[in-house]
Amino acid sequence: MMKTWRTGFWPDGDAIDRRMFWPTSPSQLSTIGANTRWLTVVGVVRNARLRGPVAANGTSGTYYLPYAVTAPRDVGYVIRTEGEPTAIVRDLRSALSQVDREVPLFDVRTMSERTQLALLSRTNTMHLATLFAAVAVFLSAIGLYGVLAYFVGQRAREIGIRLAVGSTQSAIVGLVLREGLSMAIAGVVLGALGCLAFGRLVASQLYGVNPSDPGVMLLTTLTLCAVAALACIVPARRAAHVDVMRTLSAP
Repeated sequence: MMKTWRTGFWPDGDAIDRRMFWPTSPSQLSTIGANTRWLTVVGVVRNARLRGPVAANGTSGTYYLPYAVTAPRDVGYVIRTEGEPTAIVRDLRSALSQVDREVPLFDVRTMSERTQLALLSRTNTMHLATLFAAVAVFLSAIGLYGVLAYFVGQRAREIGIRLAVGSTQSAIVGLVLREGLSMAIAGVVLGALGCLAFGRLVASQLYGVNPSDPGVMLLTTLTLCAVAALACIVPARRAAHVDVMRTLSAP
């Protein structure tokens, strides 16, 4: 059974041996004349990204011409290597000079460098967003510390009574940690729901990362909980070491 190769130009049939005209001027875009140049399809290639790895979704008609038909002004090569890619640049220059010493070799980059250049604008934006996120986490930790410090101050008499009737310091530390972590977990849950709700808005700014990726969300949750736990330690230790006699005798 012969395979049928469909394309965007001929979605309802085989593209092989079909003809298409090649306009050489704007006036030939919609008009076929005596000087119209026709091309015959001899093969179909799979879809490729032509404008970077984060180009907008969508397809456009593209055709490849033999070098004998139309010689381009410059030629690009993609070379696969097994070792360090930059190690073959000298060999490439030597091989090219043996063919023609006047032909320059320029803009030699690895695929990772090409990808980084294509993502440069988005990488800078994400670095700035990461900086703002770090500042937000720091401010959140300070705010959580302040809330727990106020909590310890307001319940100092209660904590003193607990210690006086036999409660241990570890139990007091656990009490304060539970109060702080419960607020942190509530914030994390609300943040996760907001991430799921607004993830589509930032999906176009991400590359290779799903805005609702479970691994990323788990790591973020653990990081925020760890920061919250660190912010709770000082108030918790302060609550566990209150002076019972002074606290109970205070007016």
